[in-house]
Amino acid sequence: MIAARLVGAAGEVLGAERDPRAVARATARAAELRLEHVHFTQADIADLPIERPFDAVVGRYILMFLRDPAAVLRSVSKVVRPGGVIAFQEPCWTSFLQACEILPLWRSAATLMVDTFHRTGTNTRMGADLPATFVAAGLPTPAVRTDTLVGAERWMPDVIQTLAPQMRALDLAVGSLGDLSTLCDRLLKEAEAHHVRAPLPAILGAWARKPES
Repeated sequence: MIAARLVGAAGEVLGAERDPRAVARATARAAELRLEHVHFTQADIADLPIERPFDAVVGRYILMFLRDPAAVLRSVSKVVRPGGVIAFQEPCWTSFLQACEILPLWRSAATLMVDTFHRTGTNTRMGADLPATFVAAGLPTPAVRTDTLVGAERWMPDVIQTLAPQMRALDLAVGSLGDLSTLCDRLLKEAEAHHVRAPLPAILGAWARKPES
């Protein structure tokens, strides 16, 4: 949706996602917003069904879940025209975990979430690894910036509800967080009681242009 606003109605945006439920939800959102120049396809990012080059490929919170992110970057760069942009955003959890230390419930929830990521093969340092991954993919050294997504305070309880089945399968103590349906309210109240802003992870973004030759 952000890319659609950037390119305008004269452009075209194609979203790729493996989960058919996510594709259905995204398609419905685009229709509701009357974004006729936005389309979605159920496909693996490493095997995009594209016949002509695009001006850019962008991704957020994708590479951290992939076994060989450099190979995927190398693959997706093939669908970008020479001089086009490759841009990805990925989180880095170190500062987030540090910010949670003074908040017991936040600390417990964040530790469980990151532990689940570790045990399921997720690279929790993907943000910091972005520059090296671009270079390993044969791309120029990228420009890098760090942002914080203020206003996304509900993200962690939503992620934990999604990960809860995996946490139980891994024998992690998700029950120690209490009723997950009230977790968000309890987390926000804890931050308020300590007079601090709800912790948010740093988001590292990296972008580079595909070489002309």
